Amino acid sequence: MMTFRQSDAPLEECLAEFGIESIHPALAEYPMMPDGPFHELVDSIGHEGLENNIVLTHDGKMLVDGRHRLKACFLSGMPPRFERLDPIYADDYPGYIKRMNWTRQSLTPDEVADIMAKADALREALQEERPPLGKSPAPTPEQTPLPKQPDLWEGAK
Repeated sequence: MMTFRQSDAPLEECLAEFGIESIHPALAEYPMMPDGPFHELVDSIGHEGLENNIVLTHDGKMLVDGRHRLKACFLSGMPPRFERLDPIYADDYPGYIKRMNWTRQSLTPDEVADIMAKADALREALQEERPPLGKSPAPTPEQTPLPKQPDLWEGAK
C-alpha cells in the first residue's frame, strides 16, 4: 500500500525537495487544479506512475510545466521525471506555457483573456531585457576602440 504525504504541503516545499528554485511567472498566472481532480491525479501517479515528464527551463532552475504532477509525485512518493527545454526556446517560455495549458485548463473566456494578456506582456518584457540567444547587444564605441591603423606615410618622409 502506498504511503501518501499530507496533501496541504505547500508547492514551495515540493520545489525545494527536487532542487527547483521557482515557478515561471507565466505558469503562476494559471489557477491551481481543484481539489477533487488533484486528489485523483495524486492517486493515479501513486499507483500507476508518472505518464508525462515535468518540464524545466534549460538550466533546470525554473518549472515551466507540470506543477500539479510535481506536487502529486511529492505527495505520493513517486519519483518525478524531468526534461529540460532546449535553450533555443528560452526567449519564449511564456508562449510554451500558454500552448501547454491552453487545452488542459478549464478556464472561463475572461480568465483566458487575462492570462494571455499577462503572458504576452511578460514575453515582451523578457525580450526587451535580453538579446536572443547567441546574439549580443551592439557594443558602444567606448566598449570597442578602433584598432590602430598603420601609418602609410611613415616610410615616405
